[in-house]
Amino acid sequence: MTITYTNAKNPKWANVGKTRINIEVNFDHLDEEYVPFTADPLDVEAHCIEIYNRAVAGDFGAIADYTPPADITGEDAMTMLRAERDALLTASDWMVLPDRTPTDAQLAYRQALRDLPANYPNAYKTWDEASTDYIWSNVTWPTV
Repeated sequence: MTITYTNAKNPKWANVGKTRINIEVNFDHLDEEYVPFTADPLDVEAHCIEIYNRAVAGDFGAIADYTPPADITGEDAMTMLRAERDALLTASDWMVLPDRTPTDAQLAYRQALRDLPANYPNAYKTWDEASTDYIWSNVTWPTV
């Protein structure tokens, strides 16, 4: 299937290395007028490479500077902290099955997980360019 588009607008560098461009594209096969799209010159799709090259050439206006995503703070961060904590508790449920005796370290680990929200009320996630993902700040995750 050949993907065609009518126009694109609002190009912005998608990363600090300026190797990808976030842009709004009006694709002919979609009902929405403009949809968010990330153009990458190394993509396997011809339309993606074409949109990237045209954006670099200035066909869709000047490319805005890259800005890292905002920190995740407040209740949003606490919700994420609890969700990650809950997943670790679930993954460690085997430690406290009725047919085994948990070690003191295992019990301490699970208790430290349960205490995370209270111990880190100002936890937040910040964008990490190296991993291209959010990482926790102000949190020390317990280990067994």
